[in-house]
Amino acid sequence: MFSITKSTESANSKNAAKPCCYRASCHADAGFCSDCGDPLVRCAAFDECGGLLDDDGCCSVCFSPELVLATQQFRQARVGDSVQIPLKLLNHSAVGRPVFVRGVWTRESGGPWIEAELAWQRVEAGQARELVVSAESIAKSGNHVVDIVIAIESRWQWRTETFAFSSSIRIDIADKKGDVIVNQNISTSAAGNQTGVTISSPVKIYNDDNSASQTDGVVEIQPLVRATVYDQVFGFRGTSNDFRVKRNAVFSWSGFSKTQTPAASAIVTHDGLLRFGRSRTKRQGGEGDVRILVNRNDGEVDVELSQAISREHFYLFIQNNRLQLRVVSPHGVTVDGKTIESGQVCSLKNGSKIHPLPSHPSRLELTTSFEIEHGNVVKVVVSKTQ
Repeated sequence: MFSITKSTESANSKNAAKPCCYRASCHADAGFCSDCGDPLVRCAAFDECGGLLDDDGCCSVCFSPELVLATQQFRQARVGDSVQIPLKLLNHSAVGRPVFVRGVWTRESGGPWIEAELAWQRVEAGQARELVVSAESIAKSGNHVVDIVIAIESRWQWRTETFAFSSSIRIDIADKKGDVIVNQNISTSAAGNQTGVTISSPVKIYNDDNSASQTDGVVEIQPLVRATVYDQVFGFRGTSNDFRVKRNAVFSWSGFSKTQTPAASAIVTHDGLLRFGRSRTKRQGGEGDVRILVNRNDGEVDVELSQAISREHFYLFIQNNRLQLRVVSPHGVTVDGKTIESGQVCSLKNGSKIHPLPSHPSRLELTTSFEIEHGNVVKVVVSKTQ
């Protein structure tokens, strides 16, 4: 029999979007919550999942995994043996969103990380896929810990978000006869907004005729803590310079007229994209977000060169804690001297220079600069010069 203890407070509750924000997000044009005033930072797949992002950029609708033991039947193990531990990864998405496993890594008792082989990637909503992790280095009796990191992706159109989740399994080699206790500490998230559990489930396997019997176990349900520390360790999120551009970073503007840009704020568009191009902005009654035109020396619009800028020329967006640019114009864009073709995506850094007209780089230039606090980019300033 297992006894269950449940915590009454989630460790992630302080990061979750408020109920009032979810109500406000039902209005497609709403950028801010009318009750609390917070920006509505929508998931890239909002049209499908209806989810808002927490402070870490994770959508609890798209990412709702659970890791459990596939069976409690383990073979006997002695010092020097290896143990194969069968697991199941479940996808609890309440709106039918599949997830994809980018990789699984394990390490034993603080040793090096080893990538496990998987024959599958996709886990449909409401389904489970099996994997096996191994404990290969059981050199002595006592506690033996296997740490697990799983990189889980959500994909929508041409965008992908990746997050690290972790678990650990402790194997106690009780004596020289080879009695084994497998104690799993599993981080899971259940359907719903930012709910989660951590399960500790000790199972003892005896090395005698009573091997089928088990000790009583205690399942201790604790708040789920996502493995943010491994996002940068494994390079899933953030930049090579060890800072992160978070989805709630404020965008401000320099060198534009007031009507050519949105107000300074986080990206609050319905799909998380800032559209740059010749099109009139929403402030001007159009569909664009940032209007880029070429001016002559006298300050008037250079109509001929401006016509070479597509109505939608490129997008800026934040993905995996990186500021990204995606070209949609058939004419391409130059970023830091490199030509980016239509449909291609590149990462922007502090000081990146964007030339929307590669054939006339001196006539229009955009520069991105970051304000960084404690490793997080809190503000992105986009400056226009020509």
